[in-house]
Amino acid sequence: MDIQGKHWVISNDHTKECFEKHLDQMYKSKGYVTIRWTEGKTRSNAQNNALHLYCRQLAEGLCGIGGIEVDPEEVETNMLFIETGKHDAATLTQKLDELGIRVLATGPSTLRAVTNLTFQADEVDRLIHTFKQIL
Repeated sequence: MDIQGKHWVISNDHTKECFEKHLDQMYKSKGYVTIRWTEGKTRSNAQNNALHLYCRQLAEGLCGIGGIEVDPEEVETNMLFIETGKHDAATLTQKLDELGIRVLATGPSTLRAVTNLTFQADEVDRLIHTFKQIL
């Protein structure tokens, strides 16, 4: 799962707000940001459906893990927002990165995970197992 925060798909008000917040944080941090964008969809409907399914399966698997909060009913796209409760999101991001899983800390207690075109169905179980392992 390669989620680095450098590629955003904005398809609803929530993802737009998250992007704006992330952009503001980058600008405040670096003082300089370059943005390149495309319009319209670049994936087929079948690909989108698969990515959305994987994301929902991931949410369903994570929602039973103590210490984090995930609502599978809120998953509408290939993006999953994970509330980390008392766990520091930046620390979890670093631990996951060390295990080859890329997520973005969008706040002190929020992670954003994205299933993208490189994501495979068998990775859902690996991600759930990894979250259980580090929490």
